[in-house]
Amino acid sequence: MMKRLLVAFAVLLFTGFVSAQSIAHCDYAAVFDTMPSAIQAQKDIQDLRESYAKELEEDQLKLQEAYQKYQVEGSTLSPVLRQREEKRIQDMSAALDKKSQNYDAELQNYYKQAMAPLNELMNEAIENVAKANKIDYVLDENSVLFAGGRDITDLVIAEVLKLDVQETPPATSPAPVGQ
Repeated sequence: MMKRLLVAFAVLLFTGFVSAQSIAHCDYAAVFDTMPSAIQAQKDIQDLRESYAKELEEDQLKLQEAYQKYQVEGSTLSPVLRQREEKRIQDMSAALDKKSQNYDAELQNYYKQAMAPLNELMNEAIENVAKANKIDYVLDENSVLFAGGRDITDLVIAEVLKLDVQETPPATSPAPVGQ
């Protein structure tokens, strides 16, 4: 009997504790999409990605031209020259693969560097809104199965825009490698 009474008391205590907590949700992606510095960072990343893609495409065309030339003229070359040309084409292909891997790594690194301060800014805005509105927990709307509680997305957007203008310097893209 004492055990049941203790369990019932614990359940009542826990229920009271949980109901005293204030929970809200926010659409993190919607807030992020309104930040001028985030929009600029995404544009810079896209510009860099396109620059790298263009350079890789040019190198791919050069490789294809060298291979097609070898296909046409290869049978007329001496064995030594044929071997040298095959080696040159293999080296071009390996260099293109390495360049592509380096560009992928650079893009990932640049993305991390560009997004880190923006994520900090978002977290600061969410924290400011949560404190101002006495909210204990803020959940990302996109990872919640049901979001029927308080939506503070608009409040966070207003706060992040205020912070974004005050604190974030404009992002700059690195110069493409090889130029």
